[in-house]
Amino acid sequence: MPTIGDGVGCTAGREGVDGVTNQSFPRPTSPLQGEGGIAASPSPVTTRLLARARREWEVRQFDAAERSLAGVLALTPGDPRAVRMLGMVARSRGDYAKAVEYFLQVLGTWPGDAFLRTELGLSLASLGEVEAATSHFRYACKLAPDSGSSWFNLGETLWRQAHGEEAVTALQRALELEPAHIEARLSLARAQAGLGRVDAAVAEWRMVVHRDPMNADAWYGLSMNAARFDAADTTQLQRAFARQDLPVRAHCLLGFALVKALEDQGDFAKACEVLQRANLAQRAGSRMSWDAAGERRLVDATLSTFTNAISPKAGAGTGAQVIFVTGMPRSGTTLVEQILASHPDVAGANEIRDMPCIIDAESRRRGSAYPLWVSDASAQDWQRLGNEYLERASRRHTNKLRFTDKNLLNWHFVGAALAMLPAARVIIVRRDPVETCLA
Repeated sequence: MPTIGDGVGCTAGREGVDGVTNQSFPRPTSPLQGEGGIAASPSPVTTRLLARARREWEVRQFDAAERSLAGVLALTPGDPRAVRMLGMVARSRGDYAKAVEYFLQVLGTWPGDAFLRTELGLSLASLGEVEAATSHFRYACKLAPDSGSSWFNLGETLWRQAHGEEAVTALQRALELEPAHIEARLSLARAQAGLGRVDAAVAEWRMVVHRDPMNADAWYGLSMNAARFDAADTTQLQRAFARQDLPVRAHCLLGFALVKALEDQGDFAKACEVLQRANLAQRAGSRMSWDAAGERRLVDATLSTFTNAISPKAGAGTGAQVIFVTGMPRSGTTLVEQILASHPDVAGANEIRDMPCIIDAESRRRGSAYPLWVSDASAQDWQRLGNEYLERASRRHTNKLRFTDKNLLNWHFVGAALAMLPAARVIIVRRDPVETCLA
């Protein structure tokens, strides 16, 4: 059963390391036989062409696979096996809209095909249509309740929609069915950490490391959440970081985790050396080259857009329960949030990704980059976006009057945030620049 990768859905949110993305789209493994709705005795030529197309698809010879499938459709117009496989080819190419079109053509023939539901859900999720994707993943779980991958896909999309508790339940079910499902365990750890259950998250990351000592995501998760690495951890990380056959992303994550371990052991000189090496590797291997001039233009455009009061806005009382906390990383935003969350009426939501996800989805809907579309937004648009933000946030916090949001990108979206949530409060945390850099 195919599975969803990290990176599906919100692309404006940040997870992991700056400049290092984690996008993984494992190839489907479902067989292409066994479904109803086709001729009882397909011709030998059709069967041969379908088998050839599958082999070509498996080795990523997509043009050849499409030619083979065109041959099938010439012999058997509308053959759902060929149409579904065209969808699989389109999804593998990254043409998710075309994949959805193909899968929907077949859905009426095979409404009870869990694999088809999963393929359609993955394609929809890649287009940012996460709610529709979740609906198909739920159906896939009903059709294949013993499939760990189906529950994993459901858990992933539920988490992206801020259904934290339900996501944890789905991911735990996936692991009951497939205890060795590493991606599901990593997702469960991230979900537990996002819900503030750090001990539970650490336990899951530790289990991953026990099964897979080279797993960079688990080590990095531990480095961001564990109180302290011991000498044995440090030795393992040094051994892993020294390997020369690692992908750039894994090498960088292991390096940053090793920095934390070396600091915990008091070897600060070595930690600085490893930090420099990891940063150099990240910059050298990143597909995205940071453009300082372009970043300045983006910031200037954002400032210019919001210099004058945005009119119209959402209703004046919208968002009174939200407290945005923004500032440079290491400036003290976490401490400020902890102080606020110590109040019985305030929930600390940490670095939730709802605001960047909503902005990103609106940009895709309009076909225009943020902040270029801001001047075209109506009061109804801001109200709609504000309501969507509050609805997502309410899934996490139902028993508090207020909650904090300290996403690292809040500084970039604060103008839009106040347009959709005029009654929200914004706390800007500033610290001496040198102290911030050294923290």
